[in-house]
Amino acid sequence: MEENMKEQSINLFSDSFSEALTNIRIFRYFFLIHELSKYGIIDSISIPGMTVERLCKDHSLVTEKSLRVIAFLESLGVIYRDKKQISLTKFGSLFSANSEESLIGVLDFVFSNEVMSAYKNLVPSLRDDRNAFNIANGSEAFELDPSGSFHQVFQKAMDATSVELNKLVAASLGAIVPEGNRLLDLGGGSGSLLVEVSKSRSDLKLINFDINKHPRSGLFENVIGDFFKNEIPKSDITILKKITHDWGDEQVVKILRKVRQESKPKKVIVIDTLVSSEDQRISKVSKALMDMEMLIMHGGGRERKFKDFQNLAYESGYSLERSFSLNSLYHFIILEPFERKQT
Repeated sequence: MEENMKEQSINLFSDSFSEALTNIRIFRYFFLIHELSKYGIIDSISIPGMTVERLCKDHSLVTEKSLRVIAFLESLGVIYRDKKQISLTKFGSLFSANSEESLIGVLDFVFSNEVMSAYKNLVPSLRDDRNAFNIANGSEAFELDPSGSFHQVFQKAMDATSVELNKLVAASLGAIVPEGNRLLDLGGGSGSLLVEVSKSRSDLKLINFDINKHPRSGLFENVIGDFFKNEIPKSDITILKKITHDWGDEQVVKILRKVRQESKPKKVIVIDTLVSSEDQRISKVSKALMDMEMLIMHGGGRERKFKDFQNLAYESGYSLERSFSLNSLYHFIILEPFERKQT
């Protein structure tokens, strides 16, 4: 058993020195791509017919140095060169603000001073009841000034990582949510999921409940509140998308019980990561990293196994009816409230 565990851990990454060194450098690769995006250079390359000469002129760049940067981007598969013209590859378009699936918001978040300082406080947080983000920034991520720059960065990152997921969730609601139902997105941020749902389900009454104020939308009702402190609006279906992994077991039970008592939904849909021993290599590493992010950013938050969700559901007064995979990271988990029999 011990030998198998050792083999599994070694196989997550190559034990080759040169490949390990390359993996370390990947962090710097994305830092450089982020800097180029921040100055609008990646966006300029997305313009049809762009040339190195025009790029250098538009951004007042030294051509000789810029050609080395172009070669670097080409080696990473970010750009494609065809004679004099340069253009973004499909991969490269992910780092352009002009793309619907842009990941620039994620890079803004990862390389923000608040998050980088939090990562540097991992070890101190292991000796303290506070999480690393709190130690570094003096408060929880959710408690920082909503009008501040970090809140904007945080929300853009959440929206950027949810583009594909929102589409998958919206498509999966079809046979589950009856016509005319009240659908509540608890902790829904800017309401990006409900915007996606509204494209195919104009019959639903959509409600976005979030602690911070967001721009009004004619597509759904915005309710401002803290789901621990304020009353949760009534609904037929309540969605918790990427919420449960932010909190420890005690807090998750409190949230689910409060939803049951106040919102009184017929179903609760949890969208979150399920950790499994059957995860493939890339999925296993991704989920382990996400679990570390929850530890650093939220302390009590973590990724859970199917059995963990079953136990949390039962303790909160729900049965876990079924779950299915949306992609390699997220599952669609359906909970239904039940009445405990008096003994």
